[in-house]
Amino acid sequence: MPRRSAFAILAVFAVVAVVAALALPGIARADVAVDVARLELQAGTSAALPQLRLVERKSGDIGKGTVVLHAPPGFAFGVEAPVRVAATPTVDASCNEQTTLLLGRQPGQTTVEVRPTATEIAVGITERSRGSCRVTLAWSGIVIDALTPGEGAVTLAGTSTIAGAPAGTVIATLVATAPSGNRAFTWGSNVYGERGVGGAGDSATPQAVRGLAEVAAVAAGDYDTFAVLSDGTVWGWGQNASGALGDGTTTEQYSPVQAQGVTGVTDVAAGYSHTLALLGDQTVWAWGGNWVGQLGDGTTDPSGPKPVPGLAGVVAVAAGRTHSLALTKDGTLYAWGENQYGQLGDGTTASRSTPTPVMSGVGAVAAGDYHTVVVKTDGTVWAWGGNGYGQLGIGVQSPAQPLPQQVSGLSNVVSIGAGDAGSFAVTSDGSAWAWGHNQFGQLGIGTASEAQTTPAQVTSLSGVAQVDGGEWHTLFRLVDGSVFAAGSNNYGNLGEGWSRFPAGTYAVTPIQSDVSAATDIAATELHSAAVAP
Repeated sequence: MPRRSAFAILAVFAVVAVVAALALPGIARADVAVDVARLELQAGTSAALPQLRLVERKSGDIGKGTVVLHAPPGFAFGVEAPVRVAATPTVDASCNEQTTLLLGRQPGQTTVEVRPTATEIAVGITERSRGSCRVTLAWSGIVIDALTPGEGAVTLAGTSTIAGAPAGTVIATLVATAPSGNRAFTWGSNVYGERGVGGAGDSATPQAVRGLAEVAAVAAGDYDTFAVLSDGTVWGWGQNASGALGDGTTTEQYSPVQAQGVTGVTDVAAGYSHTLALLGDQTVWAWGGNWVGQLGDGTTDPSGPKPVPGLAGVVAVAAGRTHSLALTKDGTLYAWGENQYGQLGDGTTASRSTPTPVMSGVGAVAAGDYHTVVVKTDGTVWAWGGNGYGQLGIGVQSPAQPLPQQVSGLSNVVSIGAGDAGSFAVTSDGSAWAWGHNQFGQLGIGTASEAQTTPAQVTSLSGVAQVDGGEWHTLFRLVDGSVFAAGSNNYGNLGEGWSRFPAGTYAVTPIQSDVSAATDIAATELHSAAVAP
């Protein structure tokens, strides 16, 4: 699958068309041949145009000035990478001199890299060298983002003699069809590219990640984000210093890249620097950082994607900051990785580099930074690990608990979630309960305090289907697909456009985010993600 897009170019063809450009006032008529490319893609995705050439019909048709390519409405040029523009002689029987154009600001340049804006790509032609050879001007590396369904054309304009027709000379025709399937939306912080929208800053408005469609699930690590597509591939973006994206590099990525060598994935979980994938054959793969054994391969060496030995029949995975969890179909919970706070639940504080069974009768599992929460098949909730903010729900802030503790006052629980130092439960009647760190009202219980040591109901919501927490904010997905958020909005984490809660404020009661019909959500340190049409 192409790195930038999940969709292929359906038709690309070259047409050598003679263009007699209508002259602008004071500019001579030009006679050039143009390569015209046709690109079909789906709205919300990106793709690269083939190299485009403009060839003089006779020497001198391209003169000093500026040549500008314009993107049509509904489309945008990709701004993450530069476009290469080259001017070369068209060598034929009539040409016996290496004559070309000089580009850019440096003397003698015949090739330049220019930074596109979303709407135009401009290159300056400073002068023409001596001689009578015809010249070819070529653009390479142009990326098109399809913003909305529709049709349009990339056109040529500017002040050079080749730019004349008011409507512009067409060099590419574009068709964007309606999006297919669900997409990944992100909002909040973008320090390391974790929103997957290029080098843009923080945003309080959910934006679709370009280049991905048919998204089945999302996960968010501290500063990276992942999407599982319906074809079983995993794509990630953001921080990558330990290889957590699985693309074979340690370079942060501002747009999606595919994890290499792993397919058939149904779900993914992300920690601080490592990633877990659950495959359709019920095995688990892991990759990224491994300094405390969080990859489960018996070593502390970082790695690209590979199977976790000794696990089979797995139906769910979860990742804390540096510990990992897998739940098998018989209800056995396995844990490995860091155990400084007893987050593995084996009664010790010794880290483990291979999966270790720690509990039976488990129905679901979630992981915070340094604690673990499970719901057992009888509907009770248990937790262990760090408890500095009351995230174990046992009525006190206490030292770490390395053995499972029953959370007080909860029954008939059907799903659970965890934030960095918070815990959440959804009961069979659709009500949500929360406990743990609440300095910015991130539990959504109507108050803000350092710690909530027992479960409190999120009374403003009903019909809750899923909860996931970050460091200072929490997301709630309802059965109708609407998404609500509570807590700090300093980085736009709440996804409501900063309209009601500007940066620096927080919501102690959940407010509705600007994303609907969601089927999955993920919250982490300072950003959020969702799957929606």
